[in-house]
Amino acid sequence: MSRWLRWSVRARLLAIVLVLVAPLNAMVYAVIANLARATDDAQRSSLLYSARSVAAALDGELGKYIALGASLARSPALIDERLDAFEGEARRAFTSEPDAWIVVSDLSGQQLLNTAPGAGAPLPQRSARAFEAQQRALASHSTVVSDVYVGPGAQDWVAAVEIPVFRNGRPFRCLSVIMSARGFLNVFNAKDMPRNWIGAVMDGRARYVARAPDYDSTVGQPVSAGWRASRDAEGVSEFRSREGDTLVNANALSDLSGWAVGIGVKKVEFDAAAARAVTWASFLGAGLSVLSLLLALFMARSITRPIARLQVAAADVLTDPDAEFESGLPEFDQFWTALKRAAIERALNERMVRDSERRLRLASEAARFGVYEFDPVSGAGVWSPEMHRILGVAEDAAFASPTLAAVHADDLAKVKKIVEDIERTIGPYEIECRIVRGDGAVRWALDRGEAVGPLAPTTGKVNRITGTILDITELKQAEERNVLLLREVSHRAKNMLSVVQAIARRTEASNGEEFLKLFGQRIQALAANQDLLIENSWRGIDMQHLARAQFAPFADLIGQRVRLEGPAARLKPDAAQGIGMALHELLTNAGKYGALSTDAGSIELSWSMHDGVFEIVWVERDGPPVAPPRRPGFGTTVISHLARTSVAGHVQIDFARAGLIWRLHCPAGNAIEEAEAGEARPESKLSAPEGRPGA
Repeated sequence: MSRWLRWSVRARLLAIVLVLVAPLNAMVYAVIANLARATDDAQRSSLLYSARSVAAALDGELGKYIALGASLARSPALIDERLDAFEGEARRAFTSEPDAWIVVSDLSGQQLLNTAPGAGAPLPQRSARAFEAQQRALASHSTVVSDVYVGPGAQDWVAAVEIPVFRNGRPFRCLSVIMSARGFLNVFNAKDMPRNWIGAVMDGRARYVARAPDYDSTVGQPVSAGWRASRDAEGVSEFRSREGDTLVNANALSDLSGWAVGIGVKKVEFDAAAARAVTWASFLGAGLSVLSLLLALFMARSITRPIARLQVAAADVLTDPDAEFESGLPEFDQFWTALKRAAIERALNERMVRDSERRLRLASEAARFGVYEFDPVSGAGVWSPEMHRILGVAEDAAFASPTLAAVHADDLAKVKKIVEDIERTIGPYEIECRIVRGDGAVRWALDRGEAVGPLAPTTGKVNRITGTILDITELKQAEERNVLLLREVSHRAKNMLSVVQAIARRTEASNGEEFLKLFGQRIQALAANQDLLIENSWRGIDMQHLARAQFAPFADLIGQRVRLEGPAARLKPDAAQGIGMALHELLTNAGKYGALSTDAGSIELSWSMHDGVFEIVWVERDGPPVAPPRRPGFGTTVISHLARTSVAGHVQIDFARAGLIWRLHCPAGNAIEEAEAGEARPESKLSAPEGRPGA
């Protein structure tokens, strides 16, 4: 048997240790180096992620004040210089904002309104720093976020959102949202920030806006030279702090203000975290060198496994803030806590954005208006789902210029000119035009919005256009109906006098008492007709009743010189109104010029329903010779246009010399209520002249 096979277990273990000590130590050292790099990278990533999260929170805070200020800047009370009313609006808008207030200044910087608690009168001139920011906002026609400064009479450092206000296209006022610098400490969530971290915000003049800790001693003071040198670049860098300590700092920039956000930790504490991991791993490696290979492998896996799980968990926490991870290693657990807190803050911010978008969508759906926003230079944009309903396009249709893509051909030239002006002018706009939906229907739309600057230097166009579109077709139709009805009221009053004159002229009596009796009866019949129309509001009137109501002034002629014949049919509201007006006009004309203006003339009014077609025919006979009117008047409009449009049908007028013939026909469903339009009902002869051929 070979000598080495006779070695004792102890010798073999010693031989294994001696054989494996070099590669084992190399592996341990590799793990230690890997851990040191991973810890360093993880800490740097955590700092940078936190800095970006704080910058996003800062933009969220500024965006809130910018949105509130922009809304108030468009207040009619401010434009009309009704400062008392505007002050009420401003105070209501900022009721829940204890760290901000509103200042309104004229072009010289003189304060006209200040909602700050304790603001006295008279109000002072704005400070030089505040006035300089105001001037920049007015000159650029855009919102400007100032650097920190101490205003007149203020006891704390502040910054301001400067919003220019224009009247008639010219600078008029400046609305300023004054923000206490102390309020920006909230973006750090200082009570949850790691104890050894330093968070700070630097303005455009490289001065502290806020710093945690040591806010009171640093606000408004110059930042360190090292941070100032790296303020315009995002990333992680090292420099000496104001206190002389070397910091590892992550830099992020605010999109809305241009301010820089820094999250730093002292270099010695940064290195200590990595050193603790390395020291612990070295101790573990020494133990692995003494223990058996199995124990060494087990302990190595106890290090490498948490690292792999941490990498997976770090990716999961970005999509699921509730993800859990527990490594058993303090450094990893601290890193995980900070990473999870940053992920939760990010998720909260995203949820707030989603909730805001959802509320806007629900508001637009409830009010039935569409919202859009687009870049006039590139043409790219987005619109809300309600736009699909208004424009009549598919729900998955891509964005198109909301006005020009659907505008009616007759309005296109006018609208193009307006849009060209909008794209080059900052401020609100309004367009009212006809649009053609995807199904071919023509509708009226009201497009209101605002063009936002600044103007692009190359194209001269605004930065973006945001607007809303509302379907106002029913409103336009109501306006047109009201105009026509007002004309009809005036016309009916004149016609009523003519009817009264005709009644008086045709009332024959042997004495005055009999004349008054007959004349009174006819006037009462005329009044009863008017009562029927008013009581029914031209809704759901039976054709029989409508005909009798219109002929009420000549009720004594029904069955003699007037023949009414047709089936029971209940007219729809619009049909009853149009047909009733037409019958009234025809009867008035017959009494003034036609068959009823003589003693021999007669009228035949009939209506019928056949094969889904509803038809009304008016025939006059034995009256004075008929001739077409020399020029169409309002009466012609009523018996032709109004009657035709009320039932979407066709009207034929024959000015035959023997007597006027008027014919109206349309689909039965357009004039008759649905329950009756779908079935043929027996005709009922109401009355007919006696002894007339063909009656």
